[in-house]
Amino acid sequence: LVLINDILDLSQVESGKTILELLDLVPSKVATQALQIVQETANKAKVNLRLDLNIPVKYDHLIADHQRLQHILLNLLSNAIKFTPEGGEVTLRAWSEDEMIVFQIKDNGIGISEEHRPLLFQRFQQLDSSYRRKYGGTGLGLALTKQLVELHQGRIEVESILDKGSSFTVRLPLRHPPIPLIKQDILYLSTPP
Repeated sequence: LVLINDILDLSQVESGKTILELLDLVPSKVATQALQIVQETANKAKVNLRLDLNIPVKYDHLIADHQRLQHILLNLLSNAIKFTPEGGEVTLRAWSEDEMIVFQIKDNGIGISEEHRPLLFQRFQQLDSSYRRKYGGTGLGLALTKQLVELHQGRIEVESILDKGSSFTVRLPLRHPPIPLIKQDILYLSTPP
């Protein structure tokens, strides 16, 4: 079911039929909720979760689609937990910077080699494609995550060192521009004042 939903979501985004339900959200609450959702998974994997919030109250708002923002954070957190060995740590940080809200998911897991990084955001790509691969997944999570970030006019960056860990950073504008934008036959409504 998750695979089918990811395929449907990705095809909708790529065909330009995704409409964002923009709301004024509180990023610190969204981050806290995402961490709570994956807590049980982390407990089973014996991975420690940390939350580091550094958003001043006056900047703790973001015009975004709540469900899709949760999807972004949950994909990144789930991957971080999956690729972090027992006793490891995954940290979700959130802060404001230059009219942006920044979410960063950092782990001290297996890391990603430089040669594999170009494959990260491609559909149906698994870094370990062997028949007996250790880690499950469909290869859609990061592709969909990148598309959802870009729909919010944001960007995603990755830093990683093999056997040391990875850091995925999502930067989203505090508010969309006040004029309507057209992209792939989608009308993005201007944000409320």
